[in-house]
Amino acid sequence: KALFEPLGIAGERWQAAPRGVTDAGGHLHLTLSAMLKLGELMRLRGVWQGQRIVGDEWIARSLEPMSRVDPSGRSSAAWYGLGWWLEPVGEGRALSFQARGNGGQAIIVLPELGAIIAFTGHAYNADLATQLAPFDLVSRHLAPMLRERKAQSQP
Repeated sequence: KALFEPLGIAGERWQAAPRGVTDAGGHLHLTLSAMLKLGELMRLRGVWQGQRIVGDEWIARSLEPMSRVDPSGRSSAAWYGLGWWLEPVGEGRALSFQARGNGGQAIIVLPELGAIIAFTGHAYNADLATQLAPFDLVSRHLAPMLRERKAQSQP
């Protein structure tokens, strides 16, 4: 209620774990619109439509690098925070933070570029390259395009 109601998110579904307990470690079903709202809330450091929904301290802490991870074997700068992947995009020139789900679900936030990009997919339990396809698309194509557009719009 404290998070989804102020964002206008309704109809979300949590999958139940054994014994009927909510599986809060995954299996959250959201619409693309809801995913974008969560990304925007994070980009705006916990503020939604002028109202603080999540404390700035918690946002900052969740985006601190906690564990070095590199599932792709391609980036020496990949980290994991509290529920967020922290990884450079577009030849390492911009930092992103991402929520990733099985099947190709992803919320990718590019703070420097003011962008939130969300993907849904159905490639459940697919190989790693397929799982990371949304991030690869953003890193190789969308981030460079957004960076160029931003540079052209600045005086």
